[in-house]
Amino acid sequence: MVDNHFAIYHGALNNGLSKLWKYYSQFDEKPVYILVLFLHPYYKLDYIKMAWGGAKEKAEEIWAGNKDVKDWQDEAQQIVEQSMEEYYQC
Repeated sequence: MVDNHFAIYHGALNNGLSKLWKYYSQFDEKPVYILVLFLHPYYKLDYIKMAWGGAKEKAEEIWAGNKDVKDWQDEAQQIVEQSMEEYYQC
């Protein structure tokens, strides 16, 4: 059911959501956010598994039909390992 009472806001809301998605989707290509969570004394990699999911959540998403899902815990682990290798070589 569509409520036409708020129809005048649809354009502005859609523009705002598009802008948010533009920047949010760039987190996939920026390992610094994962490294910050990894280095934070409270969050670490456990937070990524809890908030973003791991292998179990990936399997559930694939089963539900989402083929573009990632195992974020594994992705984060790989980013941390690659970054530490690069840092160690310096």
